Amino acid sequence: MSKRGKREVACFSKKYKDEDYNIEFDQNNLPVGPKKHKFVSWFGLKCKQMFPYHIKTTDFEQYMWDELWLETKELWKIQSNAPKDTMERKAKKLCTNFRSRLVTHYINLGKTPFSDYKYLDPAHRKEFCKEKTKKEFLDKSTKARASAKANKNVPRVGRSGYTGMKSDIIWPQLLAKYSCLKNLRSLRSKKWLTSRAIKNKETNKYELEPDALLTLNLLVNKLL
Repeated sequence: MSKRGKREVACFSKKYKDEDYNIEFDQNNLPVGPKKHKFVSWFGLKCKQMFPYHIKTTDFEQYMWDELWLETKELWKIQSNAPKDTMERKAKKLCTNFRSRLVTHYINLGKTPFSDYKYLDPAHRKEFCKEKTKKEFLDKSTKARASAKANKNVPRVGRSGYTGMKSDIIWPQLLAKYSCLKNLRSLRSKKWLTSRAIKNKETNKYELEPDALLTLNLLVNKLL
């Protein structure tokens, strides 16, 4: 479970006003602005509701992704098709992660998700369970868990990704703590380090974990 605690299942019981359905995108075609979090939440739930959980993400035909984008574009008053490919990639990842979550939090524990996710069709449970208990899947899942466990530099960016980071707060605090950062010019490196920062509960300021600090030292040594 994430160190941030368990996140409740989204249900979208509260209706949005018409003026709430308005979203902007940055130069990287990622959602930005005051409505960003509402949009990200809505988009995530829409993907779970629209794409059947018992079908592999790679098996969905292109027209389904196109329909998702058209509905998103119309509802959220998006003027350009520029974000389409980026949002499609995000949708595919969301669907894949959701299927994995169903396995981890329900199938593997002998539970059913239908009381939490009322929009899922119980009729497909056996088909989904059969696929997820095949030897091929179990072997692949074991390798994936081992790889994830070995990854010490895990980003802490939340559902909004890099655009949701408090860079204006985190980076100045990192600069104040690690003087060597003043020599760092790469925006990509700055983003990477910012995403690995954690808040020290005693000082209430952000700092780098040991593994991220090791990577910082390697970056600084390259600059010397």
